[in-house]
Amino acid sequence: MGGANMARLPFIAVGLLLLSVTVYAVTKARMSVPGGLSEPRSATAEEQAIVDQVRDEFEKKVNKCFDQFKAVLYCTQVVAGVNYFVKVEVAEGSYVHLRIFKSLQQAVSLASYQLDKTLDDPLTYF
Repeated sequence: MGGANMARLPFIAVGLLLLSVTVYAVTKARMSVPGGLSEPRSATAEEQAIVDQVRDEFEKKVNKCFDQFKAVLYCTQVVAGVNYFVKVEVAEGSYVHLRIFKSLQQAVSLASYQLDKTLDDPLTYF
């Protein structure tokens, strides 16, 4: 390999690293289209932990305490951070939809919510 080609290797390596980081971020957020909502997925312990962080704030806003607060389904949207759209079961057969924002610094906040949802109501942007 010639000297000119050797000099380009650091730039190629940085480019590949940036591409890898971008692909990882999009995959991690489980996005089908950047900026759009991902397909709904079954909630895991990770999403439940995010929901648990906004439970008190949500219950204060709706002036009600719930015995149950189980994340069931979720979608994500990559923005300057990640929006989580989560279907939460608050009583048997009774659901709410939460939009939770997780910043790039990992701070979590309740952005919006919808009441009186059913298991069959789709998760959409709100």
